[in-house]
Amino acid sequence: MSDYSGSDTEAVDRYENDTKQFTGTSDSVRLPSSSIKADGHHYSLLDYYDLTIPLINGKCLQSLNIHSFLRTLLDFLLLHSFQLKALQKREIKLADLTLYEFNEDFQALLIRSVLPKTTQIQYTARLRHKLVELCPIFIFSMYLFARFHIPDTYGEYDLTEESLTNEQFLDYKLLNGGNKLRPLSYSQQYKASTRILKISDKYKPIHLGKILTTQYNTNPDLGLVSESPQNYKYSSHTVTGIQLEALCKFAGFENELAYRIDRAKRIPPPFIVEQIFPFLNTHRYGQNTELDEFFRLLNFIRITLVQDMVEVKKRFPENLVCEHPIFSSQEFCDFAGVPKELSVSSNRNDPDSSPTSPYSSSVDLNGEDGNAFKEDDEFRSNSRKRPYMLTSQDGSRKRLRDLEKLVELMRKQQTAMAREMSLFIEKQHAQLAEQGNMLRRLMNSTDGLSILLATRNPNAGMYSKQVYDQNSVTFDQLQRKISQASSDGVAILQSWSSRMQQVGNQSKQYKDKVEEARARALMLTPAPTVDSIKELYDDFAAWSLALTDHHITLDEWNAAHKPDDRTLVEMRSAIVRFLENETARSQAPIHVTIGKLQSKLRDQNLSVVLPDLAKQILSGNTVILD
Repeated sequence: MSDYSGSDTEAVDRYENDTKQFTGTSDSVRLPSSSIKADGHHYSLLDYYDLTIPLINGKCLQSLNIHSFLRTLLDFLLLHSFQLKALQKREIKLADLTLYEFNEDFQALLIRSVLPKTTQIQYTARLRHKLVELCPIFIFSMYLFARFHIPDTYGEYDLTEESLTNEQFLDYKLLNGGNKLRPLSYSQQYKASTRILKISDKYKPIHLGKILTTQYNTNPDLGLVSESPQNYKYSSHTVTGIQLEALCKFAGFENELAYRIDRAKRIPPPFIVEQIFPFLNTHRYGQNTELDEFFRLLNFIRITLVQDMVEVKKRFPENLVCEHPIFSSQEFCDFAGVPKELSVSSNRNDPDSSPTSPYSSSVDLNGEDGNAFKEDDEFRSNSRKRPYMLTSQDGSRKRLRDLEKLVELMRKQQTAMAREMSLFIEKQHAQLAEQGNMLRRLMNSTDGLSILLATRNPNAGMYSKQVYDQNSVTFDQLQRKISQASSDGVAILQSWSSRMQQVGNQSKQYKDKVEEARARALMLTPAPTVDSIKELYDDFAAWSLALTDHHITLDEWNAAHKPDDRTLVEMRSAIVRFLENETARSQAPIHVTIGKLQSKLRDQNLSVVLPDLAKQILSGNTVILD
């Protein structure tokens, strides 16, 4: 095994040239002998196709985070299609992606990068490929679509419209790690690649680096046939230096005249297109040149994505993006020409195989052929729970966000009240100082009058009237100041009272809403009858998640329900624990264990057999699935 403990630069070089072999467990798909390096032959485009087609199909990726999966698929693409080194790929920013038009018939995705260990700029472009599964623009559009439209396993969106207001938005890395401004580390890159290969389970020993860099092709259905390994150059130090003919050849066409993308002929309905990156619909161009360039690219790829998803929906219905509400809506299904409830396969009967590949596409699950439970259409259609279908988790995240908004509102109200209190105190201090000056003037005038009266000055009468008038004016001013201060204090108290009442009402509404939702969750029970083991598992998981979200203990739930409900939960819990224990023991995905149990109980009445199965598990008896 190669040593990956050196510096990052050294590690990148090893990533490109490492001879480490990745080993799967499946015998269902093997590389042809002509593609094995040990036999003295080169890897071909067919090997790259066979590597990535299970990832496009998504059938074997049920448990994988869709963002991580698509990022790794894009990582593969940048090396194979754009021929970018690891350091180049990792440093690409969103600002480096633009739409370049040779003319109205040739629109390309252009990437600006910096050559490793230099400051030299390199431009690389790609056109749409004749095959959607080999199209670099399709992979790009899927990846960016997922970042904006599909939440992760925690219910959070990677990019939102609020992200666009960030001054550093265009500096976000295309292949980012935990920090959007920092590139994916080599260790993350390497681990993600190996994880993908283990999950896809499609190959015996392979050399990933050589597969991702090959341009050798012997299959005319994949593109132009090359008699020997080719290394086309599609990059230039200037944009104008990129050769259009070379791009057409990479897209699978002889020349510019032969270039024709059939799926691009269908103009998608604006209603569907405008649901993707909806912020483009209201964007005003001309205020930020770099942002305008990126938005023009997004507008282009959202159109191509709708066109490409028509073919994907038909041929790869288990693709990770297909079940998004946009691409499962009635409007899109009408445009694609497929039934809403059933995505049929066109052109190719087997979505995993290459255009002329004789290799089987089924995945051998732990040595089993899996045919018994693969025939179960219901299980197959429900074999994966998408991140955006986790409604209970989404509801929990929404409640948390609502609570955070309420706390933020209270914080703002308290800040405003503190600011008003500070201003009120300052005004009171100034008014008290002014009132003190007035009282001193009153005292001085009174003292002067007393002296005149004591000396029996003939001018005392006239001076007394003058002092009286001055004191009257001063008393009036003092009274107005005191009245104004009192009025200001009352107004502030009324304002505070109104604000606190508003916050109190919102808090009460939120509390009532939470208590109502908690009461509903407390009364929930698992479904008494189920039609499949998959439905049983998902239903019990949703019930458990609802209790967890509302902090309901099992003792509290038991106290609120009848013995029959408690018995049902005990039985279902035993079966679910059995499935999870079997999954941990076999180290297979949960859906595989569910499928095995489903095939074991085939053609049996589940309402009758499930209680007996649960009793058998609770009594400690062994249930053999294999």
